[in-house]
Amino acid sequence: MNDRLRREAFAIFRYTLSIVIVLQSVATIMEMVRTGSSHELIVVLILAGVEAAAAILLLSTATLMRAGYVLLAVFCLAFLFHLFSGQFESTLLIYAASVWLVMNTKSGPRN
Repeated sequence: MNDRLRREAFAIFRYTLSIVIVLQSVATIMEMVRTGSSHELIVVLILAGVEAAAAILLLSTATLMRAGYVLLAVFCLAFLFHLFSGQFESTLLIYAASVWLVMNTKSGPRN
């Protein structure tokens, strides 16, 4: 695979990751509005809102690193929340690994 195709594939990966994170954030908010208590709703609204905003900022090279760290923190908090609730949310681990990859290969793979 040549360098141009690798960069294009990586850009598609980054955009797809951001879109999926935003969609999952919105889905989480909608589910909590439908079923959650007011105390839980506030926490979820804040976390999911921050998550969605950071996912959008992940698309800009100027804000990529800061957005990545914010997303990693949100995923860590969400993972711990689920874990203490008796749920193992492995998708959060995949999201975190994907964000870490994006953060550490800003313009796509070079090799």
